[in-house]
Amino acid sequence: LAFPFFESIMKDYFECDIEWLVKDGDRIKMRKDNGELWNKLPVAKIRGKAVNILQGERIALNVLTRCAGIATMCRVLRDHADEHAFKGQLAATRKTTPGFRLVEKYGAIAGGFSPHRFDVSQMCMLKDNHIDACGGDIAKAIQSVRELAGFSLMIEVECRSMQDARTAAKNGAHVIMLDNFAPEDFKSAAKVLKKEFPHVVIEGSGGLSINTLQNFFCDDCDVLSMSFTIQGHSSVDFSLKIEKDL
Repeated sequence: LAFPFFESIMKDYFECDIEWLVKDGDRIKMRKDNGELWNKLPVAKIRGKAVNILQGERIALNVLTRCAGIATMCRVLRDHADEHAFKGQLAATRKTTPGFRLVEKYGAIAGGFSPHRFDVSQMCMLKDNHIDACGGDIAKAIQSVRELAGFSLMIEVECRSMQDARTAAKNGAHVIMLDNFAPEDFKSAAKVLKKEFPHVVIEGSGGLSINTLQNFFCDDCDVLSMSFTIQGHSSVDFSLKIEKDL
C-alpha cells in the first residue's frame, strides 16, 4: 500500500495524522463474508486541516494507487509460482518510471518479488548493445568491466544463445540472462548451464507474461524477470472522502 510514501506526503509534509486500518502488505478482501463486493472499504483515517488534506490528496493517492497496483500484480504472480512449486525468484524489471523508481520497487517487494538491481551501481549488466559495441566479443566486454569495477561488482550478461552463455560463464559472469528463449529451449539451456556452472545464477527474461510464465518454471532457473508488472499493470482504485459530520 505504500505506507512510507503516503505518510511522507500527508503526515510529514502536510502535517496530518493517519490511522491505518490495515497493515502494509496485507491482502485486502474485496468481498464480504457473504460474497458481496464492498461498496467502499476504508483502509485509513486522516485527520488534519482541510486545506492540507485537499492539497496532499491527489499526490498521495497517485502514489498509493500505483504502488498498490504493482504489489497486487506481483502477489498474483508469486502465488501462481508457488502453486506450481517454483522455488526460484520472480523479479521486477529494471525499466522503471523516471522519478518513481523507489515507489515501484517497494511495490514489487511488498508483492513478494525481488526488486532486481535498484540502479546501475548495484550490478553491471552487459546487454546486447554493450556487447555489440565491443564487436560482439563477450569476453572482451567482461574484461573491460572487470578492469573498471574490480572484484566487488557483480556482472550479468544478456545472452542470445547457448554459445553466448557458455562464453560469459567461462569468463567470470555471475548471472547469465537467457533472453527471449522459447520455453523449452530455456529449460534445456538452464539445465545444461547449471550442470556445467553450478555457481552461476540463471535468469530468464523476455517473452514472459501472465499467460506464459508457468511455461518457464523449472528447477534449474534461479530468477524470472519481467517488465509488465511495472509497465503494464492496472492501478488499484483508492479515493479520499471528507466525513461531513466531523
